[in-house]
Amino acid sequence: MTANDLFRIIGKEVTSAEVCEVIQFYALTEVMDAPPYERYICSRSNGIELLLENERVIAVQIFVEAAQGFLAFPYELPMGLMRHMSQEDVHQLLGDPIEYDNFDSKYKITEQGDRIVIVFDKLSKIRYLEIGAPIPLL
Repeated sequence: MTANDLFRIIGKEVTSAEVCEVIQFYALTEVMDAPPYERYICSRSNGIELLLENERVIAVQIFVEAAQGFLAFPYELPMGLMRHMSQEDVHQLLGDPIEYDNFDSKYKITEQGDRIVIVFDKLSKIRYLEIGAPIPLL
């Protein structure tokens, strides 16, 4: 399994084979309810969490740097991203984002509008990634 496989679970039921495979591979054993419709399934030691809404995966968050009680994600990052990359490096690798500022860059990654948000720290290095459902356009 690679981090790119995380893109295929967006929108899937938590009981689907794809989501169950991700839960097992990344040892997602902690469950936190966020009533009324949301729930998190995570592994603090592997730096990853799934956000569920009505039992469907709506986002995957990868902690590239340790934060909020999560250790850094110990696996290869998706889309050729590297931990040491700056925002400028990311833009060179992935092209122009659909939206960005000093804190993050947002990219559309599927025809359905699924997205990846890359959040940067004060030194412009990747802090965390969020793979998720479409970004609402204003």
